[in-house]
Amino acid sequence: MHLEQFITRIQQSDGVEGLRGVMGQVTTEMGLGGFIYINRRIPKLLMCASEQTIIASASAKWTAPRIEPDPRWVEHVIVRAAADELPFFWGAPQPAAAAALELAPAPPLSAGAVASHGWTVPIHDAVGRVAALSFTGAQDFTAFCHEIEAHRATLHVMAIYFHAYVRRVLATQDRTSTAHLTPRELQCLGWAAQGKSRTDIGQIMGVSPRTIKFHLENAQRKLNVAHTTQAVLRAALLGLITITEEF
Repeated sequence: MHLEQFITRIQQSDGVEGLRGVMGQVTTEMGLGGFIYINRRIPKLLMCASEQTIIASASAKWTAPRIEPDPRWVEHVIVRAAADELPFFWGAPQPAAAAALELAPAPPLSAGAVASHGWTVPIHDAVGRVAALSFTGAQDFTAFCHEIEAHRATLHVMAIYFHAYVRRVLATQDRTSTAHLTPRELQCLGWAAQGKSRTDIGQIMGVSPRTIKFHLENAQRKLNVAHTTQAVLRAALLGLITITEEF
């Protein structure tokens, strides 16, 4: 698939499944084993949990219908991607090749996976996300390296476009999930962001603490978090409320 065709198809794709299909076709046409995309938001506030998205190819070359990467492998790749901006190889080829390419030892990709090596494009963006798009090998390491080197620049640009459109999908999902927060829920989160307790908020709003608890728990559920503090931080990161120094 030519780069121009890829860009057109990625622009016309529908959601995550559409994006997965386009990138999956790229790896199939190039004779690669598949791809795994990891997108992680690195929190600026220590109390805010990181958010992670993984999109992997579906391929007959894998023992499972879809790649399910080992969490240890995911952590290895995303940590290295966060520390570097240049693409890198990973896996376990012959020692001489490993030394020449400065390959880092990596945990197994997944249980039963055919591929034991790959090439990862790190992507850093302006909203605190680190992404890594890994292309995996379906052939021996030497043949895989030749294939990557022949298409290195194209694959790099494709990875950047893929990330940009995944971000667009994630942003749409965020807006959809938060659009249903009621004014009362936002008001309660706003007061909580100022360090007010449920009792305090109830007195301010003229309702019982139990009613405040109801609104805050609804907000937590809609924001997919477990505690009020996390709900406040997520709402602030989404620009829905402002956190004061007292929080």
